[in-house]
Amino acid sequence: MSTASPQITRLRHVTVGRLIAAGIAAAVLTVIGGFAGEWWWYGFTNAGAMTRIERQVRREFAAMTNRVQAVARTVVDDPAVPPNMAPNAEDRVRALFDVAALARERSAGDPHRLAVTIYDSSGTARAWAGRPALPETTKGEASLFVTPSPLGLRLVYIQPILDAAKKTRLGSAAVEHVVTPGPAAPDISAVSRNFVMPTSVVPVSLRLRAEFTGDRTSSDSFIVTGPDGEPLVEAVAASADIDAAREAWRRGLAAVVIAELGLTLLLTMGPLLDRRLVAETPMREVRLSVAIAAIIVASCAVGWIALVAGPDTAYLSLVPPLIIAGAGVSMALPSAQNAAVNAVPAGMIGKAAGTNSTLRELGGVFGIAIAVAVFAGAGGYASAQQFSDGFTPAIAVAAALSLTGALAGLALPSRRREILNPVPEGAAA
Repeated sequence: MSTASPQITRLRHVTVGRLIAAGIAAAVLTVIGGFAGEWWWYGFTNAGAMTRIERQVRREFAAMTNRVQAVARTVVDDPAVPPNMAPNAEDRVRALFDVAALARERSAGDPHRLAVTIYDSSGTARAWAGRPALPETTKGEASLFVTPSPLGLRLVYIQPILDAAKKTRLGSAAVEHVVTPGPAAPDISAVSRNFVMPTSVVPVSLRLRAEFTGDRTSSDSFIVTGPDGEPLVEAVAASADIDAAREAWRRGLAAVVIAELGLTLLLTMGPLLDRRLVAETPMREVRLSVAIAAIIVASCAVGWIALVAGPDTAYLSLVPPLIIAGAGVSMALPSAQNAAVNAVPAGMIGKAAGTNSTLRELGGVFGIAIAVAVFAGAGGYASAQQFSDGFTPAIAVAAALSLTGALAGLALPSRRREILNPVPEGAAA
């Protein structure tokens, strides 16, 4: 007669080593992808970044040139323009306004960056659309140039309006495109000469034709020309700005890697807690408890970044603690609920769940009240510095309360789960 032999069936756990390996692999891939992205975006050297900037600026000026020329041709070729340009056609000026407005609205791109003006042969504006800034000249042949204005730097194209029958010049159509918008100035003498054009790498400074000589003044600059080869502006991108952009990219990359490693540490807490519950020996339970405590300390060390918040703190430096805090809360809430309902008999699960929810809500209310009281006592909303003065101690108190809860959870007794499945007598046969 054989006796029933108990078999211990263990719960299946996620391997901690695999989680750590996956986290490290993700961090390594992020680093590789980040440096690859930096090399693609900024080039291996500043010369590569300068090439990308030059290509982008030239492409932008070519697009603006095509656009102003197309709008000017639309105005000049409109059959309603010549009859209404005559000196005795003052009662039909409204038609010119309609032509200018229609040409501006139908142009490709953002019409708010365009201004269209129709001038008569004496240079007097007859009709306009948008916010014209009065170009330097409205007489002569077709011309393309860049000029400052009280509304910023403008690319201007002027095309004569001709009487096809009499072969005479009736006026001109001037189309202006915003290159670098700026605050409105009372007159041209008050316009700032610091014109900055944004690019995907770094902003570039633009200098007018009268401010430079030669084809290329330095390795940090290049000349932008029109379709006829005439210089329009000189674009300057400082090497220091490119270096600063690279450094900002690397800081963002480091923030993402830190967030991934911190999240990996938090994810390992679940399997370690499960193993602690089914620990076979006291020493194994102690080792797992120490591992969990180490993870909590590491997470708090990463969360310390939040305490350096200040008026000038970059947002990317706050990304890791925000991600880790969100992951920690999302893991803590279901774990606490599971512990509450599993600590009572089956008939009292409902009461345990309700009590846990009530205490959680009360904890949230008191936690917010404490954080608000600390914030109000140490800072305020009058300035960014006052807000930081209150934000830092309030976050520190919240972190201390969270750590207290984690340490209290470590003090809970463990449970060893064993499911005994006796082998029926005679099953071996």
